[in-house]
Amino acid sequence: MKVTLAKALKEKSRLAGRLKRNFEILSQENSKISGSIRSFDLKALMAETMQMHAAIIRLKQIIAETNAPIAGRLAEMDEIKSIITQLNKIDVTEGIQARSYGETATFDVVFPRAEILRYVETMQKRGEAIQDELDEFNVKTKVELPEL
Repeated sequence: MKVTLAKALKEKSRLAGRLKRNFEILSQENSKISGSIRSFDLKALMAETMQMHAAIIRLKQIIAETNAPIAGRLAEMDEIKSIITQLNKIDVTEGIQARSYGETATFDVVFPRAEILRYVETMQKRGEAIQDELDEFNVKTKVELPEL
């Protein structure tokens, strides 16, 4: 069946959620005190889980092949997210700060908080522009999905 890439991505997320849920159930229900009642047929659940695992692999392959034309933009988006995370971790403590035993210390910064926030905002704007391109690609691009 032919669907948009956006729909294929949603299906991948749905499958990933079901896989996570199944593994949680398998982990919780596998080992029980002898004689305890199990809430699920674990053999059937494991078979279903293995089928979903094969399906999500195939789906990811299709998505990766379809994304080839925008691979560079996807990589750029990942790096933008990474740099925003790292920028937000930079210590911006400055001025006189209380220390242990009633002592104080004066901290100097090279990049004050406002400047770090400007860098973050610049990266966010770049990321938003790229995300708009990716969203458009995902809606316009059709993929052939196998029966999952």
